[in-house]
Amino acid sequence: MKFNLSPQPGAPALPCDELISRLQSEFDTRFSVTDISEPDVSGMVAELIELNAPRQMIADAQIGVILRIAIYDFDYSDDSVIFDLTPATTSVIGYYPDGDTGTILDLLERCAKSFGYSLTIGV
Repeated sequence: MKFNLSPQPGAPALPCDELISRLQSEFDTRFSVTDISEPDVSGMVAELIELNAPRQMIADAQIGVILRIAIYDFDYSDDSVIFDLTPATTSVIGYYPDGDTGTILDLLERCAKSFGYSLTIGV
């Protein structure tokens, strides 16, 4: 299923580096940031198009300016939330497993709270 973390109505989007900083503070050692390697870029672009990402975010991904974010929950499962960010990110968008109703949703809710964003499922 799709998810979307977006600013509250009337609030500005946080810059990419601020999103990363807040995730680092919230998740500490359960958080990783990696550059997407060139062979992965075409898949990321296709996924961003499917998710209706902003045009500039897709353009950033096409030239390889994209970071993969992974947030883990080691206490209760090996589940994780994975999404991509570029400097043009205004809303965090991605997918999570259809059957999950617990751990991943909890991680997404924590992300939303740390950003001050709203969480929408099934966008």
